[in-house]
Amino acid sequence: MVEGGTETDRPAALIDMIDRLDPRDLRLLRKTAGSDKESHPEAVQIIDQILPADIPKADENHYFYAVALAAACKPAKEGAGSFGAALGKTDRHKNGGQFADYLASVLDLQEIRYLSSQLARGVRYLNLQKVSLDRAQLVRDLLAWKHADRAVQVRWAKDYARARSTPETPPDDPVQGYFDAVGKLNEAQKAALQACISVPLHQAPGEVLILFYSVLPEKVAESDELLYYQAAVLNALNDEPCAPQKNIGAALHAMRTKDNESALFNLIQELIASRLDEIYPLLVKTITLLKKVRIGYCPERLLNDLLFWDHPARTVQDAWLNAFNGPDTPRWSSRTIRQE
Repeated sequence: MVEGGTETDRPAALIDMIDRLDPRDLRLLRKTAGSDKESHPEAVQIIDQILPADIPKADENHYFYAVALAAACKPAKEGAGSFGAALGKTDRHKNGGQFADYLASVLDLQEIRYLSSQLARGVRYLNLQKVSLDRAQLVRDLLAWKHADRAVQVRWAKDYARARSTPETPPDDPVQGYFDAVGKLNEAQKAALQACISVPLHQAPGEVLILFYSVLPEKVAESDELLYYQAAVLNALNDEPCAPQKNIGAALHAMRTKDNESALFNLIQELIASRLDEIYPLLVKTITLLKKVRIGYCPERLLNDLLFWDHPARTVQDAWLNAFNGPDTPRWSSRTIRQE
């Protein structure tokens, strides 16, 4: 092993050392890519010679598989793109989208041995197609693969979708453009979204991650991606037709009866008192209730409302409350839940 470097420069230094290996050793590592560590003691010795001496024992397996895969990749400069981006470029050129299922299965893998085996297949194909990727980034990504936030898996799905898509003029209204794309999903895709009703974006299966980023407009800010994901999942849960611009308050008003009026008023109070980061479970409850009585809501309006939820004027909350009360009642304020 060699002297350690910092966490950030280690992968780049490893790539530099891979490129300096004896050609025989390099060929051996390339053949090793995707194979079990225990089956290749000679490759283990080669990799041990270039690994930093201070890496944690628990990370040695990840380093072995990551270095072997990096050695198998077509050399390229840093910044060439992630594994997901490389697959997306290949799919765009071939005009088939053939790697979506393959990448989805990769994103769902946990164990580094099985992940390495699947990635090796993709790397060999990319080499044949002369599509390169950032080898240092590949090492970084594999070392971070098991992080709880699944940031690598999310990024690969996003990179794949972005690289695969044909450049188009972005829609003037990203919310409308998004739901135009969501509306074209087939029944199986809608069912996959609906199955994620209780699943956060970063924990969504690979199939859904790729699906989501394939319909998400590129101009959407990363900070808003979770809201767009939740809006699509809720739309899959209840796609009953509704009047344009019908907000949640108006939808609840449409299902009011003498028997449920008190319970629904409590629900609308809970909704408008919620912070943005805690409202989603209540929306699931609300939209499930609406579905049971076959009452729809406007998903575009809901997403726009959530995007403006934190505005200090609380205009969205006021609009929900007054729509729930109906047009024939005096205006109420969501700040105090009392008649103005």
